[in-house]
Amino acid sequence: MSWRLLLFSVCLFSSGIQAGALMLYSQSKDFLSGFSAKKDQQASSYDLFEQDGADQAGKLGVCISGGGSRSMALARGQMAVLRKYGIEEQIKDLSLVSGGAWFGVSYYSSELDDRQILGTLVENPEELTVGIEEEHLTCSKGCEVSDSDAGQPVNKSNLHVLTNSSLGNAHKEFSNLPGFLVSFVVGTFSRWLDGSHVWSEFLNQSLSGQFEAPLNNDFFVRKKAEMSIIINALLKKGEHYYPFEVLPEKVRVRSFIDGFKSEYLDHSEFGWVSRGEGGEEQLTLMRVQDALAASSANYANFVWGSLTYFVLPQFKFALKNPGGGAKDDSSYQLIDSGFLDYLGIMPLLARRSDRIIAFINTDIPIIYKGTKENGLLVGLEKALPALFGIQPDEKLIEEQYILMKDSARRKEFKALTRGQVFESDYYAWLAEQFMEKKAAGEPTIVLQKGLRVLKNDFHGIQGGHHVDVLWVYNDLPGKWWRRLDRTVRDCIEGNVIGNWFRGCYTTYTRFPHYSAIMDLHLPAFQANLLFHQASWALEEAERAEQVLSGFLGLH
Repeated sequence: MSWRLLLFSVCLFSSGIQAGALMLYSQSKDFLSGFSAKKDQQASSYDLFEQDGADQAGKLGVCISGGGSRSMALARGQMAVLRKYGIEEQIKDLSLVSGGAWFGVSYYSSELDDRQILGTLVENPEELTVGIEEEHLTCSKGCEVSDSDAGQPVNKSNLHVLTNSSLGNAHKEFSNLPGFLVSFVVGTFSRWLDGSHVWSEFLNQSLSGQFEAPLNNDFFVRKKAEMSIIINALLKKGEHYYPFEVLPEKVRVRSFIDGFKSEYLDHSEFGWVSRGEGGEEQLTLMRVQDALAASSANYANFVWGSLTYFVLPQFKFALKNPGGGAKDDSSYQLIDSGFLDYLGIMPLLARRSDRIIAFINTDIPIIYKGTKENGLLVGLEKALPALFGIQPDEKLIEEQYILMKDSARRKEFKALTRGQVFESDYYAWLAEQFMEKKAAGEPTIVLQKGLRVLKNDFHGIQGGHHVDVLWVYNDLPGKWWRRLDRTVRDCIEGNVIGNWFRGCYTTYTRFPHYSAIMDLHLPAFQANLLFHQASWALEEAERAEQVLSGFLGLH
């Protein structure tokens, strides 16, 4: 027992001191060593995706990125607008990562009506306030209303109240990071130093308490029969990583390297290792909470080698080796796919969606500057430029758009070098469109048409087709912010002492880019404000440019 206690202590200490650095993970190590592509069987393997994405004109895919509670809150507002415009009914494939999966699974498994599960849309930011509920007040000086509306009553909506939003209430159920670490220690010691299921149980209790159920189609009571829900993870064996999809009733390794053929397996053919009463090894079917935990297990990337025994379940293939050959009796682990596909867009490209709405619920704000040598430059969430083969430059250190294949820093971005799926020439235009919209105070939502999809064996993408993508980037719209009541802005911008006197809650990081780690717990005020920002941004973009109706042919 003493050696396990020692190893556990080292594991906990190492993961704790490194937790704040999770967002830098994809730039810190060489993660994908040892791959040796095997292409002799790919031609027939790609036929699987021809069946998946059999050409349906206008097939719509939606992906919701990772981002913990931040992404979950933003996704509530985004889905509320998709429902309002009848877009949700058109979704063929919904791809979910980490916090996006928390939302998607919670939403599609709920029997509550729209208003209860999502919340109520508020068209005018002036209606949002602090501490006043269902009260009519006259719009104060500075509200942006038309002359005909001046002096008219404005209905105020209390941001501290979540009575009509069960999903919103989930944010309050999460503990903060120190609270989770305590629960992890207690839970691990209570299981004789086995913390492999503490995270999944924590998520289940925080989200609904109903996720111990088997992961099958019957669980998703709101889902149309023809829609696919894809929970993304990575299959990990040593230092080897492979894209892994968890769907109702089935799983698969979605890759065409190292002999993988991207075949579907029933849940009975893949499960986590447990011990029977006599100590014998047995496989247990994956539950909903296990899939959610796998999709958001980014903390495991910081635990040394064999010490992951303490924090991750061990999985095995029961009947056959999906990589071909004899049955592989090795143990695997499932971890967060965010450092290789933070957006969750790869499954949609593999299924040949020709229209995609990509919700980038990032904690990275858009920054930009002009230079004499290179003109206008824009810094974005690192996962986005990587899709175009461009070296990530979130803070404009390089002061140019560098191709990763030509960069002296290529090794630092090893985890992202397998992610190019679009031609590099299309990136600068997209980045500059984001910059122009942010500078104008508008929602950072950009429609990019006719992107040719490149072949990508690692992500199981055949390529060769074209796709239209509506990029929806989480950044603070200046127009929306200026229309908020002064008391609301004070709650967000105030310091700890000032917020205490105002009855506001303080977070570790700044709105709307709350850290998925430090602000796992979001008070009602912050969760509601993210919901309203996300919904306003989509509706404002529709009012100004018809980005939804034009993109999806709703007129």
